[in-house]
Order: sequence, then structure tokens, then C-alpha cells
Amino acid sequence: MPPDADGNVPVDTSAPKGMASSEILKRAVNFVKMESTKYTKGNGVTTGTKAECVVTFPYKPKELNPVADVQGTITMHVSIDAKEGKYRYTISKLNHSAKNGDYTGGDVYSEVPKCGSMKLPPELWKRIRSEAFKQSGVIANDIKEAMKISSSTPVNTDEW
Repeated sequence: MPPDADGNVPVDTSAPKGMASSEILKRAVNFVKMESTKYTKGNGVTTGTKAECVVTFPYKPKELNPVADVQGTITMHVSIDAKEGKYRYTISKLNHSAKNGDYTGGDVYSEVPKCGSMKLPPELWKRIRSEAFKQSGVIANDIKEAMKISSSTPVNTDEW
């Protein structure tokens, strides 16, 4: 699905028939609470019919001697809206931040990185953007899987 004017990619998904919006919201909250080895979540917030968080992926270029020092993080805002019988998740605000601030790319929907194309060559910026979109796909799959799990199932339990 193409992104809207803000760069958001909304996805409408149907939950099992007849599921109450409160159950869907509980499942969304459980997703926000779940821990992952692939990324970290922070700033988890729940409002009336919405659960939101910020997801952070570590980013390290796959080349041995990169042209620029772009190692850092890719962050994205995830929100899950609950309605009677369905939910919608939106992954937005995809940003690249380098440990060395001079090489921060910023918003991945921009054609030119925040630091400028002289510091961050177009091929490298394209690879960073591609990685960000790939990681948003990982989040989308994790949301779909998490929404299948009943809200009564404990999250992050230390079972022996």
C-alpha cells in the first residue's frame, strides 16, 4: 500500500469475527509490552482505543569500510487502533540517526538525507532507506502475530 501524504502506511486488518474492541486493545497493549531480540520498544502509551510505542532497531552497515560513519539506529512510531471486530496499525516517522550526528539521515522518506548528499552518498542513503522499510515489515509481521495471541496469555513471564 502506498504511503499517504505524511509518509504513513496504514493497514486495515480484520480480527476474528465478533471480537470486542476492548479485547483487541488488550492484545495491542500486550504487543507494546512484549520484548524482542530484534528491536527495542519505548514510550508505550495507551489511550481510549489506541496503543502506541516507538520501536528502535540498531543499524550497522554491512560493508567493511563504509564511506560514511552511519552506524546508529532506525526508529519508527507504531500505533494500533482498535475498533469493534478489527484493528489498524500504522508505522510512521521512520528515521535514521547515526552515532556520529554529522551523518544522520533523518526521515527515510526524504530524497536527500538530513546531513546532505555530500556526506551521505545516494547509494548509501538508498541502502539505509531500504533497511528501514525492511525493518518496518518485520514490525508489521510481529504485530499480526501478536494480535492472534489471546490477551489472557501472560507477557514476558519468567517461567522456570
